This record gives sequence, C-alpha cells and structure tokens, in this order.
Amino acid sequence: NSVKKKIRTFKEIIPDVCFKERTGHLPETGAFVSPIVFYNIADRFRDHKIVGEEIFGPALFVFCLPSLESAVKFANSTEFGLTAGIYSELEEDTDYFIKNTRAGNIYVRRAITGAIVGRQPFGGIKFSGMGHKVGTEERLGFYLDEISVSKNLLSHGMLAQ
Repeated sequence: NSVKKKIRTFKEIIPDVCFKERTGHLPETGAFVSPIVFYNIADRFRDHKIVGEEIFGPALFVFCLPSLESAVKFANSTEFGLTAGIYSELEEDTDYFIKNTRAGNIYVRRAITGAIVGRQPFGGIKFSGMGHKVGTEERLGFYLDEISVSKNLLSHGMLAQ
C-alpha cells in the first residue's frame, strides 16, 4: 500500500520526529491504515518531499509557524491545492486566508471534508486536478481558478477584544 509506504518512509528518514499513531485492531483484509499525526518536525524538514505530497491517507503533519501569513505562504508553496481550512473567530484572519490561499476548496470554521456532490463544486487547482469535477454545468471553469468557500457563521463563544 503506497500510503503505508509513505508514512513508514517519513518515520524512518526524519530523526526525532514525534508522532501519535492510533493503535488497535485493523481488519485483516482490505487496505486499512492507522491514523497518524506527525508533530515537532524540525524546520529543516519543512521542504521534505513527503510533506508536500498528497498522501490520500489518514496522516497529518503539524507545523508551528509564527504568523498566519507565513502559514499561508508555506501551504501555498506545495505543488498541490485541493483543500484548505481555517478555524478563527477573527474576520480579518478568515478574509486574509480566503483571499491568499491557493486551493480549490476553502473551508472556514468547519470540517475540511464533505462537499455536497451536485450542489457544491469540488476539485483542486495546481497539480490537484483540472478544475471542478462535480457541481458545475459549464466547462468555462476550465479556464479559471474557481474556488469554493464554506464559512460557519455560528458563534462559538465570546471573543474579547
């Protein structure tokens, strides 16, 4: 399984990487992969090939960056642009994220999966696809970088200024 191989490779080649992997029983048949979170990754490994790949498996790489601007710049530096998301109560942060993030699907204050097939366009930009595969009737979008933004407007508590 290529997902397992990529995860195993990252664990082997990056010294001192911290990770939490769900342990327990996986089915004997099928291609099941335990979810894993990599964190405390040294800055010098940010440009490692596997960090910028689309793994299409339950793997999350967590980086600590000094600002939203540097995080968006880091995310945009990959060759891919399928989905991106942000959780923030600050409208200026979410507006900055929407305006500057290069992804085909942008989610704000909600899960970053779950486009509604047939209603919400879904597809990536850059090497994450050739535009939206569902939800658009015209193919004009082939010539545009169309994005889909989902924003949860429900309050999640009080924000002190």
